[in-house]
Amino acid sequence: MKILSNKILTLFFINSFFVNYSQFTNVSNQIKSFVIGKNYNNKDVFNLNESIEFSFDELDEERKNYYYTIDHFDYNWKLSNVQKSYYIDGFDEIKIKNISYSFNTLQSYTSYKFSIPNDKIVIKETGNYKVSIYDSIGNKVLEKRFTIVNNKLPVQIDVSRTKDLENYQTNQKISLNVLCKNCSEYYNNNSEIKIIIRKNDNWNDIVIIENPKFLTSNGAVYDDIIFKGGNEFYNFDISEIRSNNYRIKNWTVNNLYEANLMIDKFDSSEIYNYNPDINGNFVIQSSNQINGVNELDYVRVNFQFENKNLNGTNEVYLQGMFNNYDKDNNYKLNYDHNKNLFSGSFLFKQGFYNYKFASKSTLPDNELQTLENDFWETENLYSIFIYFKKNNEMFFRVVGFNSASSIF
Repeated sequence: MKILSNKILTLFFINSFFVNYSQFTNVSNQIKSFVIGKNYNNKDVFNLNESIEFSFDELDEERKNYYYTIDHFDYNWKLSNVQKSYYIDGFDEIKIKNISYSFNTLQSYTSYKFSIPNDKIVIKETGNYKVSIYDSIGNKVLEKRFTIVNNKLPVQIDVSRTKDLENYQTNQKISLNVLCKNCSEYYNNNSEIKIIIRKNDNWNDIVIIENPKFLTSNGAVYDDIIFKGGNEFYNFDISEIRSNNYRIKNWTVNNLYEANLMIDKFDSSEIYNYNPDINGNFVIQSSNQINGVNELDYVRVNFQFENKNLNGTNEVYLQGMFNNYDKDNNYKLNYDHNKNLFSGSFLFKQGFYNYKFASKSTLPDNELQTLENDFWETENLYSIFIYFKKNNEMFFRVVGFNSASSIF
């Protein structure tokens, strides 16, 4: 692949309207289905030099000019204090040129797509990254995290039920063994190593570990790492328009297709019930498409959530990988005082989706708190990231990665 320069080349006219770089503005609820991954299977962890596809839709037939930038972040998702030439070769602030239009759908939309590496940009270091999408006047309209990894340090994972009697029914325990032939290369006074354990691809649900419990002749052991078990995700399947499944009560058509879901109910006294899920993720798909993914339509999905512990003073949000588990006002539910439940209607592209409900926490950080019971039996996906930096280096690299499910 030919790279135009080993330094970051920024075109003057682009640079002139990217002055508000640090400012995030979600200018419209018209942008949907931001996916990282091939064939619209969403993922966020990739090997170095692996081809990565990015795509999103705008619910508008008018072609727009959008640009993307790539930035490197430390293990704690703080922007790395280093010039971009350290971690990418080529241009930055690149115009998206792969544009297509919906076909034979009730909801018209325009699809934007790009992939890296390409002839303008190559990522040359592992680590945490964000891709940011800007419009033609410099407003950031989208951003999404992804991580580039290698496996210099393999890691073994064991997930079990906690032995703590107080939390025996609710918590899960993680144990790790980081394999290293020469551990002193990584575990010494001249470097930093951080372990992050992430649950169900949710960067809001992580544990950061700085020191192992002990070192062996060929590894580093981390033990007694505790997570709440949580519960299985709710889900809905709108892959096939008007198809019947146990989660959809009925379909209607009001300018767009609408799927009315069964009422989701929270009961603090419920017992664990195994319900297969995809750990918060989503897949855009349909077996009926003939002319490609642009023939997939958008469906207005109507949600109802009953929780007797909450009322109209509470703020409740829908969350999952489809919105990065964020506190997103575009997915905020309203309280229906007549029915004593929360409801909301949101557009989703045909596919299969996992979701949960969350409310604004009363804690000082004001973060969302998932509205669910905790069970030790819950099947969760745990991802392990090993970050490493020598004291004379300027940013963290990812030198190990693995994932495992808690299947009991």
